[in-house]
Amino acid sequence: MTKKQTIALVVNGATFNFSGQVKKSDFVIATDGGANHCACFNIWPDVIIGDFDSIRPRARQKFKSIKQVKLPDQNETDLQKALKYIDKNFDAGATINIFCAFSRQIDYSLFNLLAVWQNRWREKQTVKFFGDGFTAEIISGQKILNGFKGRKISILPLFTPIESLTTKGFKWNLDREQSGFSLSNIVSGQRAKIEIVTGKMLLIIYN
Repeated sequence: MTKKQTIALVVNGATFNFSGQVKKSDFVIATDGGANHCACFNIWPDVIIGDFDSIRPRARQKFKSIKQVKLPDQNETDLQKALKYIDKNFDAGATINIFCAFSRQIDYSLFNLLAVWQNRWREKQTVKFFGDGFTAEIISGQKILNGFKGRKISILPLFTPIESLTTKGFKWNLDREQSGFSLSNIVSGQRAKIEIVTGKMLLIIYN
């Protein structure tokens, strides 16, 4: 298989109009529930992965010519199966953009975050979540934000504690705050910086 560098992964959470963003990708993967969302926005995935218990007849018929990878194992979610497929078939430095990973079910949303957190390639890949009105990314070390002046952001510890958090270029800045976090902060300049010592955090940027 030709290895692509930008992968769109559409899963079965709350939907929104993601068609413009997905069409910029080199390769599109849909879980079987995510295929329903693709059908609604006329997005043609390159492959559909899952146990195929969620795909609706309309999507099944529409995408009958698309490659399908049926994995009936109920000990893994379809997102976990799709991440393993990416690990096996794509370069470790690929960018993965995940769409519709969050929903009103808090357990579903948190588990999807955990699945990406546990993925063995997460250190080398850039993984972003796209939702209705926001993007989210797991970050560590130093993160520079350019061109986000006026945007609202939140920075949250994720699954493990951090040693300290420093932020610059925000309305409310932090200076080596232990176990720090920042909720509904505002980017005040054209350039902002986040520095994390030990650990990882979830960066949420609102549109």
